[in-house]
Amino acid sequence: MFQVYNEIRNNYFASVFSLLRDKAKELQAKSETSSMSIGDIKKFVTQEMKNIRQQHTSLSLHIGACEVILNTKSEENFQERLRIERDILDGQNLRECLTYTEDVVNKQDTYSSALRLMCLLSISQDGLLSADYESLATQFRQSYGCKYVSTLFKLQKLGLLMEQAPLLPPSTIRSSKITEVATNKATKIAEKVATAVAFPKYSSFRAISKKFNLIPSEEQSIDLKNPTDMSYVFGGTYVPLVGRITEQIVVHGTLKNLEENMKLLPGSTLINYKADKETGYVIPTKDIASKTVFVYVLGGITFAEVAALRLLGQLHGCKILIGTTSFISGKSLLKTLSPVDGS
Repeated sequence: MFQVYNEIRNNYFASVFSLLRDKAKELQAKSETSSMSIGDIKKFVTQEMKNIRQQHTSLSLHIGACEVILNTKSEENFQERLRIERDILDGQNLRECLTYTEDVVNKQDTYSSALRLMCLLSISQDGLLSADYESLATQFRQSYGCKYVSTLFKLQKLGLLMEQAPLLPPSTIRSSKITEVATNKATKIAEKVATAVAFPKYSSFRAISKKFNLIPSEEQSIDLKNPTDMSYVFGGTYVPLVGRITEQIVVHGTLKNLEENMKLLPGSTLINYKADKETGYVIPTKDIASKTVFVYVLGGITFAEVAALRLLGQLHGCKILIGTTSFISGKSLLKTLSPVDGS
C-alpha cells in the first residue's frame, strides 16, 4: 500500500498521473506470464503475485484520487486562481486581484477559499486599505453570515487579515466636526490615489521575499517533474521560507550570512549557540559539521514545506529530520478559527 505512495508523495500534483501510468505499465509487464517457463511461473505465483496484487490495489486507489485532482485542475477557474495568486505574490494587477476576490466571495465559494485569498492580499501588502478591508469584510458577512464575525476578528488579531494604518494620521488634539469630515474625505482621496498607482508598494512581505529569494523570476525555468529547485512544490512560484533558512544551514553551516535578513522576521532569532562545558556560558559556534539537520516547526508545517525540505536534503546529500507540533494547511488553519458548523 505504501510503496506507491512513497514513490509519488513528494511530486508536484500535475506530474503524478504520468508517474502512475508508468507504474501501471510496469506492473502489467511483471504480470505477463506468456513467455515464462514453468519454473518461472511457479516462482512468480509463490513469491511475487501477492506483492503485485497489493500494488495493483494501491495503484487503483491513487489513480482514483488523481482523477479527482485532475478534474479540479481542469476547471477553468482553477488556472485563473493560480494566476491571481501569482499576481498577488508579485504585487501586480492588484485591482484585478481584489475584484476576483470579491467575485469569489459573492459567488459563495467555500468560506475558506475566500478567506485564503483575502489573507494573501492582506499579508502581501501589510494589510488592506481601509476602504477595501471594510468592503471585503461586509461582502463576506453578507455572503457567509454573521457567524464568521469572530473568524474575521481572530484573523485580524493574528495579523493575517487586517487593514492598513490610515494614510493621514488622526490629529493629536480634539478636532471640530468640520475638520473631522475634511480629514475623512482627504483620507479617502489619498486611498483612491494609492489604489490607482500601477506599481507595487513596499511591504515587509516583499522585503522578506527579496532578501530570502522566495519568488523565482519569470525567466527562471523550473522542472516540475524532475525538480532541482524547492519552488517546484508551488509550481515554480514560491519557495517556502523554512526551506531557504534550512538551505543556508545545509550549504554554509551557519545562519551568519542571514543575520541581518533574519531581523525582518517576527520574533527573536537565536543563531548557532551552545553552552561552554566549563563555564556554562552561551557562546556562538563557528559552523555546523554534521550532515544531519533537525528542523522543528512550532505551530505546524505544510506537506509542501516537508516536500521542499526533502528535496533540499537530496540535492545536498544530507539528512534533514523534520519535527512539528502538527501538519496544517490553509483550510485546516481557518477551520480552527471558524464556527464548528462552518462549511
